[in-house]
Amino acid sequence: MVARLPTREYQRYNAPVPVEKLTRARIIEALNLLGKLAAEENLTLELCIYGGSAMMLAYGARDATKDVDVVAKPSEAAYRLAQAVAERLNLQPAWLNDDVRRYTSIDGTFAPLRIQELERTANERLKITRPSASYLLAMKCLAGRAPLPGFAGDLEDIKFLVRKMGIKTVEEVESHLVKFYPQETLSPKLAELLRGILHSA
Repeated sequence: MVARLPTREYQRYNAPVPVEKLTRARIIEALNLLGKLAAEENLTLELCIYGGSAMMLAYGARDATKDVDVVAKPSEAAYRLAQAVAERLNLQPAWLNDDVRRYTSIDGTFAPLRIQELERTANERLKITRPSASYLLAMKCLAGRAPLPGFAGDLEDIKFLVRKMGIKTVEEVESHLVKFYPQETLSPKLAELLRGILHSA
């Protein structure tokens, strides 16, 4: 069973809103610099981008996000170079982080994430993927975080994915959840919210 977000992690979102929320343009600027730094060390980084950043970069479903959730390989080099990017671009130190690992599934499915605005060096040195829509929906339902000051939560992303995927019933949503997290079920509150969303679709 995958543990839900501990209370202390919810409290993290009650901290003051970061000075800068990351827009698409700002993330692309950071990724381009990350690619250049990787090239200087003759490295190729594998980045699987999750969460709000995946929603924004793959679907244009958000205007901004608080950070970039990623699983990176080789991890030590990726996060070391990400710190250098943060210093040069005046980003928060954890702009690129792997907190999402707590939600990943061994059955996860993925797709390439093609970002048109990336420069040639970044395209060559950053191999970027994202969760499939089905996997991303399952992750969002598993987390099920409510909106908090400075944090949009997961419901809007769930709404977007449900509509994009043409899902009509709560049972369909739950089938995506159990595909990747067999021991999990939708919370009663989320199931009720989904019924309202699907009824109004």
